[in-house]
Amino acid sequence: MSGDICLQCRDGVDKLDHLLRNHPAETADELTEAVRCAVAVRDRMIERRRRGGSDPRRDARLRQVNAVISAIVAGEFPLMGIRWQRIEGARDLLRKVLREEEAEAAASADRRPA
Repeated sequence: MSGDICLQCRDGVDKLDHLLRNHPAETADELTEAVRCAVAVRDRMIERRRRGGSDPRRDARLRQVNAVISAIVAGEFPLMGIRWQRIEGARDLLRKVLREEEAEAAASADRRPA
């Protein structure tokens, strides 16, 4: 499960990085894909929470992913132009979630018997 979360999270960060580097004129498809990645991360985190109970660090990351989704959508539908700062903030927060998920997965792997 955690590996799926990391893969989806990394994909979302990559898509947002691409948008921030290139500032394409047409962004709807790329932003939609980034939202889909973040939603997939959120859904997997919710599944994990339902199976394993509440954990304060995981719950905080779930809230952060919800904030990422909101920021991307808000950045996509402004009155005038894309709000690149919101997209950048969403990317940075998703990157933070990814680092924390990867650290948790690595710690979990280290605790497994050989």
